[in-house]
Amino acid sequence: MIKLTVKQLIDATTRKIPLAGTIQDGMVQNGSAIDRLYALEKPIHVAWANRKQAAACNEELKHYHEKRLALCEKHGTKNEKLNIYEFDGCNSEFSAKSPGPQKKAFDAALVELWNQEIELPGRPIKISELSSSDLTGSLSEFDCQLLEPFLED
Repeated sequence: MIKLTVKQLIDATTRKIPLAGTIQDGMVQNGSAIDRLYALEKPIHVAWANRKQAAACNEELKHYHEKRLALCEKHGTKNEKLNIYEFDGCNSEFSAKSPGPQKKAFDAALVELWNQEIELPGRPIKISELSSSDLTGSLSEFDCQLLEPFLED
């Protein structure tokens, strides 16, 4: 089994770009680290195991988004016109305004959700299984950092 936190799964499945002033999930750009890992050509037994892990990742992400939406509904107010949840009268994620009690409660509950541990089927991929000259593709150092729970020496 692969043990990791919900936050580690989110980081691996979302390409994050650190931007000054953002406090939540960052921005998505050009796929995720785990997409690039699973796209690498590798031995069939590793590729087969990745298929099962990918399905489990998708299921865990579905549960996360359902729980996050429930937190938004509990702590925020839906702006039907913009189809977003607002906290303390504004979308605090992009506001310079200090967070009010709704946003603080939401953030605390979200951090608690992020810190929950989950288990995915299979085992981490051994680096030696990815080091053949026959393999195509590459992972950046940043990708490897995000994929740490999925890789082992």
